[in-house]
Amino acid sequence: MHRRILQLVLLFAAILASSCDGCREEPPGGPDENSGPNAAQPIAPIPDLPLPEAFKRRDDPKFKVYVHEPTGLEFVQLPEGEYYIGVEQTDQIRTMHANAPRTKVRVSSFLICRTECTQRAFQKLMQYNPSQFVDPEKPVDSVSYNAAQDFCRASGLNLPSEAEWEYSARAGSGFDYPWGNAMDESHTWYCDNSGNETHAVGSKQPNAFGVFDMIGNVFEWCVDPYSQNAYQKFAGVDPVCVAESDTFILRGGSYASCAEYLKVYRRAANEPDVKSPGTGFRPAYSPIRIR
Repeated sequence: MHRRILQLVLLFAAILASSCDGCREEPPGGPDENSGPNAAQPIAPIPDLPLPEAFKRRDDPKFKVYVHEPTGLEFVQLPEGEYYIGVEQTDQIRTMHANAPRTKVRVSSFLICRTECTQRAFQKLMQYNPSQFVDPEKPVDSVSYNAAQDFCRASGLNLPSEAEWEYSARAGSGFDYPWGNAMDESHTWYCDNSGNETHAVGSKQPNAFGVFDMIGNVFEWCVDPYSQNAYQKFAGVDPVCVAESDTFILRGGSYASCAEYLKVYRRAANEPDVKSPGTGFRPAYSPIRIR
C-alpha cells in the first residue's frame, strides 16, 4: 500500500516538472520592466570635473558622489551622453505645454543634487525658510524662481537646464517614467499616496543614476525661460532656451499631481516671483555654464 502511494506521488511530481519545462522564475515584483532596448545602461567610468573646493568626494560603491560643504547637499556626477528630450505628438499624446517634437540632444558631464533642495540646506544658507510644510528633511517649498536663483548664486551652484533636468530624470531610459511605463508608488510621492503634503527627500527609490524624487514631491525650477518652440531650436551640445519670456520652466510634478502629469516629458511654467507649496528646486553644478 505504501509503495503504491509513493509511486503515485513520484508520478504527480514528474507531471508537474514536465508542465513547467522552459519556465523561469520571475524576479520579485514581476517581470523586469527595465529590460530591452530602453533599459538604463550601467554608468561607465567618468572623468573628473574641475570642481571648486566646496565639493568633497564621498565614498560610494556605485556612483561618483560629492558633498557640497556650504549646503550639506549630496551631488552625483552624471556622464556625458545623448538622449531624446520630449515626446512625439500622436492622437493619444497631445503637445500640452509643447513637449514636442522629440529631439536628440547631447549633455556634457555635470553634477546634479541627489535630492530636491531641503529646508535644512536652504535655511542654513539663506537664513529663512519660506516653506508651508515645515520640516528640515522635506524639500523647501513655496520658493520662487527668483529665490531659487538667489540660493544658487549664494552657494556657487546653478539651476539645471531643461535638457539637464530631463537627462537626469530619464537616467538612460526611454519610458514614460524613469522606472517604466506604469506608475510605481515606490518611486514617487503624488496625488494618490502623498496625503496632500510633501515628504522627506530620499524616502522613495532612486532612479538608475542614483537620484531621488525627480518625479513628484515638488515641482522643480529649471533655468530656461518657457518657449513653446524651444525643442525645435535645440541643437548641438548643452542646449538652453534663450527666448524672451515672462515665465520659466518647471518640471517633475508635485505631491498633488496625478500620474498622467508626472510623465518625464511633461512641462509646466510659471512667473519668476510666484510661490506655491508644490514648488521647490534641485540645484546642479554645470561647469559648462559656471565660469
